[in-house]
Amino acid sequence: MFSNSNGSIQRSLSAVLSLVIAAALWYFVVGRDHVETQVEIRVEYQGLPKDLLVLDGSVSHITARLRGSAELLKSLKPASYTVDLSSMHQGANQIPVDAGRISELKERGLEILQLTPSQIVLQIDNVITRNVKVNPRLLPLPKDSHFIVADRSLISEPDLVTVNGPETMVGALEELPTAPIDPSKNPSEGPKTIQAAVNAPALLELSHPVVTVKYYLKLKTTIINRDVTLRILGENAQDYELSAEKLNVNVSVPIDRAEDPQFSLNGLMAFVEPPANMLPGESRRLDVGFSGLPPQAVISSGSASSVVVTRKKVESEPVVDEGSVFPFQEGRSAFTLPAMPYYGPFPFARPSFFSIPSHAWGSWQAPLPPADSPGSGNYIDTGRTGVFSFDGERSSGGEHAGGNNNDK
Repeated sequence: MFSNSNGSIQRSLSAVLSLVIAAALWYFVVGRDHVETQVEIRVEYQGLPKDLLVLDGSVSHITARLRGSAELLKSLKPASYTVDLSSMHQGANQIPVDAGRISELKERGLEILQLTPSQIVLQIDNVITRNVKVNPRLLPLPKDSHFIVADRSLISEPDLVTVNGPETMVGALEELPTAPIDPSKNPSEGPKTIQAAVNAPALLELSHPVVTVKYYLKLKTTIINRDVTLRILGENAQDYELSAEKLNVNVSVPIDRAEDPQFSLNGLMAFVEPPANMLPGESRRLDVGFSGLPPQAVISSGSASSVVVTRKKVESEPVVDEGSVFPFQEGRSAFTLPAMPYYGPFPFARPSFFSIPSHAWGSWQAPLPPADSPGSGNYIDTGRTGVFSFDGERSSGGEHAGGNNNDK
């Protein structure tokens, strides 16, 4: 009985030992050859419509946890995963990552345990094109610089660029700045030209990624206010009068010049030059000229630039000589006839008799000589008044009882 029991135990132990040995043999023969590992799989995108653009969410690789024989995994070549974007739309698009589409791995007898991420979420937007203004950027000059950038001199060529990109970005653009430009690197007066890149987000395509920026550096100035005496130029300056004897002017002077002890505006003069065709009593507003400005000094805006000039009237009493038949107004004719009686033809146009200046041409009146006065020519009834017109060529008497008196 006891021997039968021992035999049964021995048979049981032998069975267990056989299972352990079999498991060990399986491990060494089969299990030892299968291992787990992780590999990176490249993601490729295709089929996206031309009027759409991927804004966000794209991944370049997915991670795969694989199991298979060490020999197979050791000889594994890089695999890829293709994402079809032909059915995408504007907004968020969720794309599951399907292990069954990675055929290269399955064909090699490898088991795909996990894929990370399990889905790809792409943010898609419409593509639009529009023109956007370029804003050239200048860094500020140092406070102690003698120069400033002239007003309205900063420009970009071209001033507009064509931008192509996602609607949400392009539609919100008001302007695109250039890369900062440092004007202190070329501190001299005059025009400046430099090439500058246009700063834009990576998703935008520009027609001109680089533009030409132009600006003008000028010296810093200060304003000096002066009352300047106004003068009349010309030979007959005494015949004119001005609405003001002095002009208040603002003179723009470079700061470094104004601080120079030798700098002076004492030579500054304002002047007007009346035209020769101004008539007595006529007034005109004339532009004022300036002379004697020091180098780099200019008359700035806000200064008086014109003045009213009047040609004086000539005032006098009538000139009447005893025995003379010609009581002319000297102030109107600007000459005096000979102080002598004259009977006969009226040779008012003869230069040998007197000269009539051009501004005196006009109509004048004088008593006429008696009809029996000696001489030749046509005579007019005594006591009548004749009207004579001077035009520099002829003089003619008015119509009278005795006829017309015309004499070259």
